Amino acid sequence: MSIRKLTAALAVALTLSLVAVAGAQASVVRWWVAPPVGELTPGTPLTVGTAAKLKITENTGAIGKCVIKDVEVVENPASSTLSGVDQMTAFTGLCKQYPYPCTTSETVSVSGVGLPWPSVLTEPSAGVFADSFSGVAIEFKCQSSGATAIYTASLFEPRVLTNKLVFTFANNALKFGIHEIHFMGVDKLIPTGGFTKIRAK
Repeated sequence: MSIRKLTAALAVALTLSLVAVAGAQASVVRWWVAPPVGELTPGTPLTVGTAAKLKITENTGAIGKCVIKDVEVVENPASSTLSGVDQMTAFTGLCKQYPYPCTTSETVSVSGVGLPWPSVLTEPSAGVFADSFSGVAIEFKCQSSGATAIYTASLFEPRVLTNKLVFTFANNALKFGIHEIHFMGVDKLIPTGGFTKIRAK
């Protein structure tokens, strides 16, 4: 293949790649509820409670367990060209066995800092929907020693399934200095307003 033809082929490939990326970024994801099955009425906030039993892993190899409760207010914007949004208004809980600076013998209180945390629904890959939060900061307080640490996240986007937020090692990372932790597990969503199911689509 000549240099001219190779250059042209690369240009076409790059253009197609940029179009694909733009299309992915332009995905509109909305909140859906049931019953009846349908899109959450635009401009109508819905409060959603949650309950979670999550594992917490630390980059030192430590593994602990947490019980978390939070409250979220979800909404579909009036414009159908905009994705659904979310506000985490409460985030509290207890953990056992870590993270730093706490020890394995301490119970650790957990509380969200700088609430509410805003988020928007995204589609990181085809058919996979996520609740992508920004501004996440969580304070861990060791109940015996009184030591505290605030971990912050550059990536915090649990996957959204029906009545579930699913945390994996890959989609959330909270850091405090050289210390890094991850939540793993399922956060059960409990919608109000007579709805029994909520999901992203």
